[in-house]
Amino acid sequence: MDKEDREVLHPPHYNKGIETNDYIKSWEMSYAQGNIIKYVTRYPYKYSNRESQVSDLKKARWYIDDIIKSLESLPVVPNPYSWRDLNDEEVDRHNSEQRVDEKT
Repeated sequence: MDKEDREVLHPPHYNKGIETNDYIKSWEMSYAQGNIIKYVTRYPYKYSNRESQVSDLKKARWYIDDIIKSLESLPVVPNPYSWRDLNDEEVDRHNSEQRVDEKT
């Protein structure tokens, strides 16, 4: 692979230890989540001028705000696995069941 191909396929602003795309895939992120990671990780390396750097960060903020709006519009469904929703008796019962499971 020549230098021009490397610049296109593996630009330095996406490759600081692990390529941004590989990181995004490894976490199975959504498009919006991936864009947040992309914009936040590349802004100091892709651009040298502050205006473009700020623009990338504003793009990341737009995606964050969009995810927040989506989450806020969802109905609240209690998490059956949340410890905060359990009283002391339920926590004790769960812990004793875990100990029994570990012995078998």
